[in-house]
Amino acid sequence: MKYLSLYLVTIFFSCISNRQVVTPDTSIETSSIILDHIFFMVPHKGKEAIQILSDIGFVVNPKVYHITGEGKSSRIILLENAYLEILYVDDSVSYTSEKALNQSKRKTWFSGNAMSPFGVAFRRAPEVGDSIPIPNRASPPEPPGSWAKEGSFFNDITDEDDTLSTYLFVIPPYMGFDQWVHKQKEQSPSLFGHSNGVKKLSKADFYGPEDAIPQKEKYLRNIPMLKFIKANENYAELEFDNQRQKQRKDLRPTLPLVLKW
Repeated sequence: MKYLSLYLVTIFFSCISNRQVVTPDTSIETSSIILDHIFFMVPHKGKEAIQILSDIGFVVNPKVYHITGEGKSSRIILLENAYLEILYVDDSVSYTSEKALNQSKRKTWFSGNAMSPFGVAFRRAPEVGDSIPIPNRASPPEPPGSWAKEGSFFNDITDEDDTLSTYLFVIPPYMGFDQWVHKQKEQSPSLFGHSNGVKKLSKADFYGPEDAIPQKEKYLRNIPMLKFIKANENYAELEFDNQRQKQRKDLRPTLPLVLKW
């Protein structure tokens, strides 16, 4: 984010508005999903964020990922157990939903924005099948020409009417960091060679007003590394390598990040 034990539960399925809804026993543990990556929405096509993070020793992958159909692009920082995604609205990329595009624009970070600029993607633990023991809704299958594999879908943990909180979702199994990180490290080891010595994400604490705390936070309390904490403003405190080097950088208000390594 490591592999966690699975506590089996009975899951019931129903269809509402062409979306799959899963209603679990709310007493379950959430060890069936693993933190895969974290994104944050930034302005100016990420240029300022990329420069700041590069200046403090992170290697930002030069490859730009275009998220066709959503009007967004991203750059990533690769770690040994997860990655950070610098995400931004890109007017050169096609989009299919004006509503979703406007939501992304509103989510873009600026100091004082009540809307959380963050998203947390999870992947299923190895022994977990299609079912996820957390209330969720399956997105429509990806169409031909999408940035994702045709027919695949995401499971949104965040409710559709919850527009202010940190966005939570489960990615298709083939997208999991564990499915491609080893090959990426063999092919491009320099992308993992951060000059600040950072190797792994060890903790991710998300701070924000009450409305920015995910409504389903209670289902995530047993996931290692992850925590949501009430505060006056939105920001994330990300710790790497258990802060072995005793370093700390507060990037606010330019970026909503406090980094410790």
